[in-house]
Amino acid sequence: MKSYIFSLFSRFFLAFSGFAVFVVTAALFGANGRGTIGYGTSLFAVIGLILSLNLGRAFLGKTKQDNDSKEKLISTFLLLNVALSLVSAFVGIAFWKFSAVAQQMLSLKQVLILSLTSFFYVWSVNGNAFYASFMLTQLQERIILGTRFLLMIFLGFLFLFK
Repeated sequence: MKSYIFSLFSRFFLAFSGFAVFVVTAALFGANGRGTIGYGTSLFAVIGLILSLNLGRAFLGKTKQDNDSKEKLISTFLLLNVALSLVSAFVGIAFWKFSAVAQQMLSLKQVLILSLTSFFYVWSVNGNAFYASFMLTQLQERIILGTRFLLMIFLGFLFLFK
């Protein structure tokens, strides 16, 4: 029961921190700033989700919950996951380079920083399956909770010091 409640709390905190990011960035950067952030993250989210290739599900299908297969293949799949994240970032930057509208919305510095979100989006598609295959979803929730807690602290500093 404790793990179930912890899981619910983790997911609530994930949603709450996402809403807090929206509110704080809207307060600090206004509608134009939120539009820039939204455009940039959407650009890399779409590309990352498409180029994730559902690698996590492919891993589950390939290993069929066989422990020997999982141990043997996990490093290859994780390496592929990182490679797909890099490809997603480069494709997003290339799209920005050849799109006049994207260049109007985002500066080079902004697009380079936002390209790092490709790692998050590719992992968000594939990571759950990797953790679930090793029965480590509780660990994943702890990592998410810790990361989001740090994000909330960063947002607090950002809000206080503008």
